[in-house]
Amino acid sequence: MGSRLVIRTPLASERRSIEQLALLDDRRLPDGDRLVAEVDGELWAAVVIDSGDGVADPFRPSGDVLEALRAAAGRLRVASAAGDGRDPERARVRDHGRRYLRRGGATAIQQVRRAAA
Repeated sequence: MGSRLVIRTPLASERRSIEQLALLDDRRLPDGDRLVAEVDGELWAAVVIDSGDGVADPFRPSGDVLEALRAAAGRLRVASAAGDGRDPERARVRDHGRRYLRRGGATAIQQVRRAAA
């Protein structure tokens, strides 16, 4: 039975958990909008969407999870940049990025599952 990975925006109540991850990883996570990854309901990693800077639990096999988070953040940056104009096609891409967040990052989850197989 495989693990369940969820990529999503963090809840306000998870700020302390993200700070603890940063302490464990011996890094400081810059301010900004973030994505987090939880595996089987436990927070394993977090990234800043704009920069891709991230932290992960060094006591878990979290390398692939962190890479999936960075990939998801990169796709959101592209979608956001494409949505700055008035072009309807670019607006469609921006809206896709928003749906991606609501769905919990299904594409990144598939990437991690493929990497683990």
